[in-house]
Order: sequence, then structure tokens, then C-alpha cells
Amino acid sequence: MKDGYLQEFSRRLESMIPALIRTGRNLEVRRLSRYSLTLPQFFALAVLESNGSCMMKELGEELGLSLGTVTGIIDRLIREGFVERYSDERDRRVVRVRLSSKGKEVMEKIHEERRRALEERMREFSEEELSQLLETVVRIGTLFSRESVER
Repeated sequence: MKDGYLQEFSRRLESMIPALIRTGRNLEVRRLSRYSLTLPQFFALAVLESNGSCMMKELGEELGLSLGTVTGIIDRLIREGFVERYSDERDRRVVRVRLSSKGKEVMEKIHEERRRALEERMREFSEEELSQLLETVVRIGTLFSRESVER
């Protein structure tokens, strides 16, 4: 591959990324507002969904937020019934948080809405194009995750 082509490709892609992020963020904010959720609250729910449960410190580290910020997010999610606090069975001094049944239900609804929205937008592509797109996105994800591990 010629350097000139790669430079032009990188320039064009780099110029598109902010618009893609902004559009995705705006769509997500609108979707989440139907459940009275903010993006940081959703990210906390997503970590809990993935991990099962966490101590507040672990959640803060995973989200890249201070303990005080995470505490505020979790307090609001508890008030709304999406998350519950509980004492660790092995050490009662340790407090953990997890999704409540309402939190699990809302996350499933959000995932389903996202899937439907993606399906609707992707109808314009052929199966071959979708297959190539998915393969490329997976490959890009692998390259970027490998880069973040190396740093």
C-alpha cells in the first residue's frame, strides 16, 4: 500500500470520527432519556451488567472516575431502583453494588432498542457488505485494544 493513500485515508477517517462520535452520543442520550438515565449512569450500569457486581472502588477504576463521582452516580441509580447495595458474604465490611431486576430489565430494553436501530440503518447494505464491515470493525477493535494493552 502506498504511503500517500494511507495518509489520505487516515486524514479522511480522522476528520469523520468527531461527527460519528457526536451523532452516536446524541442518539444514545436521547435513547437513555426515555429511562431517565445519563451517559455516566448508563456506563456504570454497563460495567455492573458485565461484571455482575463490584465494589465502588473497582467501579470507579473501570469508569475512570473518582470514588466521590461514582458514589453520586450509584446513589441516584439506587434511588431509581436500577442498582442495589449489599454486603459481601465473605466479608460483611465490604459493600458491593449490582444491578437490580429493574436495572437488568432496563439494560435489556436498551440493548434491544440499539439492535433494532442498527438493523434499520443497516438494511441499505448487502449481506456481503455487512459481512465485510463486521470483519473490518472486529479487526480494528483488535488492533486498538492491542495498542491500549501495550501502553
